[in-house]
Amino acid sequence: AAVAAKRRKLNDSTPQSQSQDEGDRRAELIEWLRRQIESRGNDQCTFVSIQQRLASSSSSSLSDDNECKTVQQPLCRLWWRGRCTAGDACPRRHAFADDAERDYFAWLRRQAERQRAAEIDTSDDVHVESKQSHRIRNKVFAEFLVETFGEDALRSGPVLDIAGGRGDLSFELQMRRGIPTTLVDPRPMKLRKEHHKLLRKQRKQTGEQPALFAQVQALFDDDFVQARGDLVRASSVWVGLHPDQAAEPIIRLAMREKKPFAVVPCCVFSKLFPERRTADGKPVTTYLQLIDYFKRTYPGLSVAHLPVQGRNLVLFCSH
Repeated sequence: AAVAAKRRKLNDSTPQSQSQDEGDRRAELIEWLRRQIESRGNDQCTFVSIQQRLASSSSSSLSDDNECKTVQQPLCRLWWRGRCTAGDACPRRHAFADDAERDYFAWLRRQAERQRAAEIDTSDDVHVESKQSHRIRNKVFAEFLVETFGEDALRSGPVLDIAGGRGDLSFELQMRRGIPTTLVDPRPMKLRKEHHKLLRKQRKQTGEQPALFAQVQALFDDDFVQARGDLVRASSVWVGLHPDQAAEPIIRLAMREKKPFAVVPCCVFSKLFPERRTADGKPVTTYLQLIDYFKRTYPGLSVAHLPVQGRNLVLFCSH
């Protein structure tokens, strides 16, 4: 009887709490829209119309318990992008809760389209149909290194794979091509299943355990170059495939030490590097602005494009 009474009390209070939560979410969305519109200097009438739609949608509250439960679930972002394959088994919501949420995600889509349009690399001369999958970018980049610097030059010392993450490029260079490579990354290497499979195959063929590439778990910066002077001097080429924050240190220190290098920049990190400026003095916030910043700041860089999807522009120097 006590359990039944508690359940009745919970059922009686649930619609009110749901309505209150829904109202809180609407208030937060209205405040967010107001800040976005004020920051962009849009016409005030746009905000008023959105407020009116929010007010009209709030009057049509859902009464069915199952529908209320569905509304409280988060929206499936994969469904929104047309990529969710779970169907009814997906634990997230496959419908917009109201017009306000629909307008919000429509605004997000427009923002993403404008961002993509602003970052189209018109200098990319690789035909779209000729670009290979992003998954084999390490193989494609390794082929570029061999064609650009030559195997003899790469084998003259260990290639420094800087900010190489789990070691995919290092594995491609040393374990598949026999080019000595040292991974420089604070995170420990983590081989994939296909890597372990190849190592077992090599061990079965030779009867010996293959020697993995070396790793130095450290950040690549001025302190690293000073502390690991022997490794730096003995290295042949410095490479970075999507090295994130390490892109500029690779370029700057390689040009200072007169070392050949090749870097495929990816992320901008505008908030982390606010001192980077465009030619007209504005902050560097887009990918193309970042590439232009590198070319202006470090004269003598050569540019190439890999036949691979995604960020494929290479900045390199053979010295």
